Amino acid sequence: MTATGAVSELRFPRITLFAVFAVLAVVHTWPLASAPSYYSRLDTADAQLNTWAMAWVARTLPTDPRHLFDADIFFPEKRTLAYSEPLIVQGALAIPVLRLGGSPVLAYNLVLMAGFALTGWAAGLLALRMTGSLLAAIVGGSIAAFNAQSLVRLPHIQAQHLEFLPLALYAFDRLLEHGRPKHAVLLGAAVAFQAFASIYALIFASWALVCAAAGRVNELLGAHRRRNAILLLGAIGVAALLLTPVILPYYQLSKEYGMTRSVAESRQFASTWTDYFYTGGRLHYWLWSHAFQKSAEANFPGIVALALAVVGIVTAKHTAALTRRHVAMAGAIVVGGVFLSVAPWLPGFTWAHANFPALGAIRAYARAGQIVMIGLGLLAAAGAIALRGRWISDRTWPVVAVALVFLVNAEALRAPMWYSPFEGVPPIYDVLEGPEHRAVLELPIYGRPGVSRNARYMVNATRHWKPLVNGYSGFVPPDYGVTARTLNGFPDAASFEWLRSKGVTTVVLHRSDFERRKGKRQLALIDRSIELDLRATSQDITIYRIR
Repeated sequence: MTATGAVSELRFPRITLFAVFAVLAVVHTWPLASAPSYYSRLDTADAQLNTWAMAWVARTLPTDPRHLFDADIFFPEKRTLAYSEPLIVQGALAIPVLRLGGSPVLAYNLVLMAGFALTGWAAGLLALRMTGSLLAAIVGGSIAAFNAQSLVRLPHIQAQHLEFLPLALYAFDRLLEHGRPKHAVLLGAAVAFQAFASIYALIFASWALVCAAAGRVNELLGAHRRRNAILLLGAIGVAALLLTPVILPYYQLSKEYGMTRSVAESRQFASTWTDYFYTGGRLHYWLWSHAFQKSAEANFPGIVALALAVVGIVTAKHTAALTRRHVAMAGAIVVGGVFLSVAPWLPGFTWAHANFPALGAIRAYARAGQIVMIGLGLLAAAGAIALRGRWISDRTWPVVAVALVFLVNAEALRAPMWYSPFEGVPPIYDVLEGPEHRAVLELPIYGRPGVSRNARYMVNATRHWKPLVNGYSGFVPPDYGVTARTLNGFPDAASFEWLRSKGVTTVVLHRSDFERRKGKRQLALIDRSIELDLRATSQDITIYRIR
């Protein structure tokens, strides 16, 4: 069956495909769409970090892109956005929401649902090209977008935005088939944009493309090998050109601070066999999968997805050449993704970690399960369309295909999800908008352990965007522990000396938290300090300016 056969199922397959995945995104995250300004996952520090990062990118990218990575946390440190994922794609998508007055939480939730829909759509379009069937494409895209891992990682908005990997695979396929420079440009750009969404995804996407090349090695090194080599070098050049401004801050930090993950960390968050039996999907979790909940990651692919993938592989030799090529590519990605997820446990990893710097950028190797699901989705789409040609008639195919769509989504379904309420950033923070407030310390300040408790202050900072001494991210600057210990003595002389030396003008005090952490006596010392000028108080928050 050719790709044009999809038109027989519906007149506008691409638009229909996107609409289907938009609806599925609402279903899988329900009840988020019912109140996207109110529901949140701000109960987790990572969601607070990513909400802040997206809002920072949305604010800074259009107005001051040269200083995009000089974010306002861990003041006076520089390049602090590079302490974690850049989230440039997500931030760009959030710009209209924030410009129209929406909150960072509303922007996060809308971009989260968009990530699910776009990933499913992109994978579905690739499956549509492979099978020519809209319904088979929905099956494949559903597996790629709505799976065990993506649905337990709502606080990690980078995990839902893999839409550029299927685009890169499409460009690679077209490059081998037609050998046109435009496909090399598209391939390089797709890889770069995947990196703009997530550095993890850059590494995973690059590995997926290596695996795809292994699956298509006969074509790659065939009659057009010289042409292919030139075009692939061109694609690498395009990607490098686009990536340089984003990768450079990460490279500088790795040189300055040795910002790499250790072998021990890599092994702590690498997959074992139990990961591929764990899912948060309600159907399997309550029946049996809860026994594996201590796994590093949820990577269970689903019974129907596995069965369809097996059918796709077994029947590949009897299908059209286009489908066979995609099955070979997808199968290699699945095998390679599983291999990468367990790589820290394999012999030789310590040597590879020391000699290939990119490996030191990954802590959670288990998350390579994401690319396993992209490949598995393509194989499942091939399996679904194979059923139509061999065991299912054209008359009964729509019913069977809709049932398959239902089943793969039912296996992954976690909805209705639990969310925490978001009442908004306290209005008292509007006091900080004036120019007299140049840099801010929020108290109590948390060092190691417990640095993640600073993340709530970062959400508060989205109301004023003044430099903030506090911070939380995937990396913490080496001096931050000393800073936190010094400022924990506030309002003593050493803390005032540090604050004045760095140009910090303002202190925001959370009274109840400070009292629980430091005691009534130290709280009373702040209230009596002649070094502080009271500027505002509301409920449990007091704002002072340092004299």
